[in-house]
Amino acid sequence: MRRQRGFTLVELVLVIVLTLILTSGAIKGLRGIGLWRSAAAVGRVQADILYARNQALLSARRTLCVFDLQQQTFEIQQESVPTGGAFAATVIEHPLTSAPWRVVLADLASGLSVSSLPDMDNPTFGFGPDGTPLKSTGARVSRDIDVTFNNGARLTIFAGSGLSEVRWP
Repeated sequence: MRRQRGFTLVELVLVIVLTLILTSGAIKGLRGIGLWRSAAAVGRVQADILYARNQALLSARRTLCVFDLQQQTFEIQQESVPTGGAFAATVIEHPLTSAPWRVVLADLASGLSVSSLPDMDNPTFGFGPDGTPLKSTGARVSRDIDVTFNNGARLTIFAGSGLSEVRWP
């Protein structure tokens, strides 16, 4: 007579425990995806602002970064001709999509928003033909510009150079 062999109770419990351990690790990894998306979105905003600065340098025309804190959007605008004084700019086309450069922050990462742009007369700043940051009035900024996001990230645009860095809490 041939004995049929099955799984013992110890083997079944061991498989269940290993499955639970692997599943809990996967769930923790999935929670981190939201943080990665949020960080990538802040990086995208930083890249867009750098693009605006570079456009000002290349075209010798002032370029604006216009944030709407109510709608949680930003757009990149540029003067049609070089002028002095306050900006008279229109939205430029995104180089990849050829659509107007208007970004909804929540489209970059769910729940992402700009919580503040302190020390600015309005949430608009720009770059002059030399790449230095300007207020919407056309005057040079006297201090660094901080764009604070609800995820704790702070994007700083340096007053002297127009370059930027992201700091995390």
